[in-house]
Amino acid sequence: MKKKLKSRFLLISLCVLISAFGVGCASSEPDTRGGILNVFIRETATLPMIASARPTRTPTVTPTPVFTASATATATLTVTPHPIYTPTKEFFNVAALATAPADKLTLLEDMTIPDGEVVERGALMIKSWRIKNNGGSVWNENYRLIRAQPYPLEMPQNQKAIFLQPTELIEAKLMTWNARQSAVAPGSTVDLVVPLQIPEAAGEYLIEYNLVNDQNELVPPRLWVKFEVPFTEAELTATVEESLRLSETPDPNEESERPASGTVMPIEVKSIDWSGKWLIRDPYVAENTVPIEAEFSQDGEQLTGYFYDSDGEPVLIDGALSDHHHIFTGRIGRPWETKQIDVRWRMLLSGDQFSAITGNGLTDFGTSCGSRNGLPFPEYCAIPPGV
Repeated sequence: MKKKLKSRFLLISLCVLISAFGVGCASSEPDTRGGILNVFIRETATLPMIASARPTRTPTVTPTPVFTASATATATLTVTPHPIYTPTKEFFNVAALATAPADKLTLLEDMTIPDGEVVERGALMIKSWRIKNNGGSVWNENYRLIRAQPYPLEMPQNQKAIFLQPTELIEAKLMTWNARQSAVAPGSTVDLVVPLQIPEAAGEYLIEYNLVNDQNELVPPRLWVKFEVPFTEAELTATVEESLRLSETPDPNEESERPASGTVMPIEVKSIDWSGKWLIRDPYVAENTVPIEAEFSQDGEQLTGYFYDSDGEPVLIDGALSDHHHIFTGRIGRPWETKQIDVRWRMLLSGDQFSAITGNGLTDFGTSCGSRNGLPFPEYCAIPPGV
């Protein structure tokens, strides 16, 4: 009996160990009596579990929208550049105008530039006729003076007629003209004046003018200015040499003269010359972007000039240049008025542009400026302030 119990105990111990590893044990002799040993007896074997692959769920990645901050539009002032127009010259055919039946003038005297006077090329001069109103109409501010020929002068062919109280002294300078006569009654005597820029080409000139009344009729007779621009010695010498060369029979066997090899030609350094035709801004009209034509004449350190403003009235320019001619200091004004505009201009490096400068020597925006030879106005002076 003890031996049988011992063998059962060993068997149960073995089963407990095997159960620990997941393997069931069954007694070959089941005990039907019950008791404590029945707790350790299992009737069925437990099979080991076979691990099967669990289907995995791949997460779907939902893209998260990324909001990019767009640049906020900043309101900026758009400046539309104003075009710079070249004045268009209008041709006036005085031959097509009728003669006034009641208007008439009488030429009393040439106050300046008598017929045949020899004048300096490029100079600014004032032609003055002393005339008398011998008609039956009052000459008013609507009377005009029109050149019969548009050339050789570069200034407008049509301009206002400027009547002055008679004076013995009249020059292309400010404060030398008498008061302007706005109405000339029949029988009155006045001086009729017009600025002239003497041409650069040598020769004899005859320039004719017609006084035109407010009815667009010619006031007879015609006026004129006659002068001579002399040839220089160099021009005369060159003309004679050219005439001799053209009269000679060329020798085909004669070798042409050539400069020696390696000869360095001298470089001529020219100083700044303001003389000539310019496009400038009318200093009397702050909003004006359409340039007007002006004529400058330089004589050493002195600079004079004139232009017709937007009202068709002549305006003189008078002043002096600095040592190197870079700076002009002068005045602009209607010569019959006591009020003038002080200006200071600086020539730019191009030599064909100038702009106004302040008392501190800085560039002054939006005042007077000018250009020539096809160049535009300086950028800081092309558009007036507030336009």
